[in-house]
Amino acid sequence: NNMTKQELKEKLVGKNLFFINQLVKQLGGSKKGSKSQDIEEILVFYDKDADKVVSAFETKEATNKNRFAKIKTAFHEIRGHWEQLVIFVAESPNVPDGVQKAVEILDSIIDGIFPIKD
Repeated sequence: NNMTKQELKEKLVGKNLFFINQLVKQLGGSKKGSKSQDIEEILVFYDKDADKVVSAFETKEATNKNRFAKIKTAFHEIRGHWEQLVIFVAESPNVPDGVQKAVEILDSIIDGIFPIKD
């Protein structure tokens, strides 16, 4: 283990509450409630077995990154298919107003959720 207690604490502070809760649960903690209480509890575990805590933290972090990468890939595919649909509707003659309007509304929502990144 090459992570100090202070380094771990700083990394934990940067994590969201869900991550912290899950880590406490994984370490067998009591899940007291607030994020700062949970972090204190994780640091108590660190004092008992630093390697175990750092290992659990790094595993959880790696799992989350992997999951996020998969989600990003799926979103990228959605984006691609969506753009094909938009182009199809835009280029098609005789598209009913309702369909045109629906595509415009959905397009602005999708743009907000998945901005175009090259």
